[in-house]
Amino acid sequence: MQWGTTTPPLHQQSIIKMATKRNTYYATICYPESAPDNWIEILEDFHIQALISPLHDKDINQDGTLKKAHYHIILLFESLKSEKQVQEIVDRFGGIKTIPIHSLGAYCRYLCHLDDPDKMQYKIEDVIELGGANYRECCRTNDSEKDEKNLMGLTQLILDNDISYFHKVVEAVLAEHKEWFHALTANSYYIHSVVMSLATKKQRKEKVYI
Repeated sequence: MQWGTTTPPLHQQSIIKMATKRNTYYATICYPESAPDNWIEILEDFHIQALISPLHDKDINQDGTLKKAHYHIILLFESLKSEKQVQEIVDRFGGIKTIPIHSLGAYCRYLCHLDDPDKMQYKIEDVIELGGANYRECCRTNDSEKDEKNLMGLTQLILDNDISYFHKVVEAVLAEHKEWFHALTANSYYIHSVVMSLATKKQRKEKVYI
């Protein structure tokens, strides 16, 4: 069926949108029993950044049975890729399915179950890094997102309360928002600039009324 210049039906528009959706980070699973013996070498030959979890051979199903041993793999691209493009790579080394990653930090931490204390804890040192990928740096993505939100909250606090002294910002953080302390110390120059800008604004207003 050809649409020509006419607009395709809504349900077909949705299919087209899904087919053309792209992402930078993808995940897949590899079962050693069904993948080529040299599947890691095959993946490495693509010369893309990738992270491979330790072998998950002690995961338990909800019914108490042992899950089939598997690896979690994260593929990190420098440009947007469609699921179809990534699936072609995944098929080559024996991966199962292709999943877009929406939070790189969270999925990286899942490679070792770092945020799931009730699950088997795997060693960070056993994560395989390919193509220059850095597991620990990728895990910190979550912390960076959290710090950014904290910095935005701290900035809004300063603006809402028209704080024009840096020590007043420190007092407010220590008194009510200790979770923002890292954002304050890591961005002290920025915070100081915001405070000084408000102080200058106040001074100009005072001069007008004199």
